[in-house]
Amino acid sequence: MTLQYMTLIDSILTIPGKIVEKETERRITVINAVIAICDIEEGTPSRPLP
Repeated sequence: MTLQYMTLIDSILTIPGKIVEKETERRITVINAVIAICDIEEGTPSRPLP
């Protein structure tokens, strides 16, 4: 398993913080871990080829 996947699993399974700032930091860490794995950008879908 790659480092990116291990970071994602670790950040998702981390116990939520008791302080709002810690929970916000945990969520941002999870979001960044997902971004590191899925490097597909959002946007309008491309037109299908004829």
